[in-house]
Amino acid sequence: RAVSYVEHIFGEELGRLITYPLWILGIPLLFFVFGNQKIDRVIGELSYPIYLVHFIVLSVVAVLLTHFGFGREIGVSAALVSIVVACIFYRVFIAPLDRKRHLLTRATPNHAIANNCARISLLPEPLSVESNQASPQNCF
Repeated sequence: RAVSYVEHIFGEELGRLITYPLWILGIPLLFFVFGNQKIDRVIGELSYPIYLVHFIVLSVVAVLLTHFGFGREIGVSAALVSIVVACIFYRVFIAPLDRKRHLLTRATPNHAIANNCARISLLPEPLSVESNQASPQNCF
């Protein structure tokens, strides 16, 4: 609406020339101002689960609401149900998997693996069997 409003005042071309740079500067500014807010973190964590479930939820909600005669409310209803289903999906699947993933990465620090893998030479020399040498199966 903001673009349409400015285009109405200044004309289509000049309105776009004015508003697009404002969007380009405004989005990073909003991130800088609100980046440390808890709501920003929640939205970021839910964005992928919403992406995963939204199409299925939209399909189911559209069929149900159309069947019961509420076809005009499909968009808002599907959005709200998608958020609820995404929250459940996050709590049941994504958060436990993330915890396990973080535990695994703490058990074997990446820098230790990287240091050992860096010792592997691409030259045809054989690797030593000493404990401080990396083996190819540890790096891939």
